[in-house]
Amino acid sequence: MNVTIEGHYALRAKAIKFIPLNGNGNFSICLEDVALFAIATLAVDAEDGKGVAWTEFKSRLEIVKSDFYFENLLGGGFMGKLANKAINSLGAIIVESQQPTLRRLAVDHFKSSFAEQL
Repeated sequence: MNVTIEGHYALRAKAIKFIPLNGNGNFSICLEDVALFAIATLAVDAEDGKGVAWTEFKSRLEIVKSDFYFENLLGGGFMGKLANKAINSLGAIIVESQQPTLRRLAVDHFKSSFAEQL
């Protein structure tokens, strides 16, 4: 499955305490071949036999490729292209650093979809 995240960003920061980073515009983050692997253990409520609860849920998220684009980063032009290339060269590291958040969002979606089926 492929996932695309689009939105608007506004950035005003400094890297390594002295390199100005700024930009304001649309962004897109494309994640390709996203797969969520999960093992779930459910328990039936002993009192009425109808309620179901998660007793354990383990998950692993795999993302094969990522592509980042920030419009107007560093004012666009040559510097913007260079900054976007730098971000994309660090794509795997960026995605890995966000694994807990991405996995939590995917698991929450899975659990709510599963709960609707009960």
